[in-house]
Amino acid sequence: MAGTATTSSIHAQVRRAVQAMPAGVPFCFADLEVALPTAHRKVLQQALSRLVKAGEVSRIMRGIYMVPKPTLFGPSVPPVWRVVEAYARQHRLPVGVHGAIVVNELGLSTQVPSIYLYNAPIHARRPLNLPVSRVVLTPAPRYVIQAIGTSAEQLLAGLEFLGPGQPELCARLIERCGEAARETACRLGALPRWMEQALTRKRGAP
Repeated sequence: MAGTATTSSIHAQVRRAVQAMPAGVPFCFADLEVALPTAHRKVLQQALSRLVKAGEVSRIMRGIYMVPKPTLFGPSVPPVWRVVEAYARQHRLPVGVHGAIVVNELGLSTQVPSIYLYNAPIHARRPLNLPVSRVVLTPAPRYVIQAIGTSAEQLLAGLEFLGPGQPELCARLIERCGEAARETACRLGALPRWMEQALTRKRGAP
């Protein structure tokens, strides 16, 4: 009986923890484990399954959930980057913006990526099975991964995507990302020689 009471208590705690989360913002199973560190993993899974069946929680993909946010047009769809953030927390994986997205958003390319790309420290492309959007995590070198979360994240991702064969575009990218990003990238170190030269080259120099 004591075990049943404990399980019921944890189910109630999970429900309260979920209700405290903002509607429409994805969370991961690991978030619940942090919020309720003494709860057994299997009991947490059972509690979440009950909430999903009751319609109080939506399951976006394995390990990723969301409190539904109703709108005039039905349940809201979370932004892709929010889902990717939750995935990164669940798998303790640094995930950053991909260079193809960077150069497009900065107006250096008119080619719009047909899928959402993100850099990650993995060995092979990893598609995420989302209901609506196509998302793929792509392998990235260490110097790109180490910049994730810094002011140099977009700059190094963009340079890696452009490569040494497009020096003019690289120079424009460096200029648009700004001096703070350039200085941070230089401090991180361990960059390819061509990238170091591009970052330290004076404006207007050949």
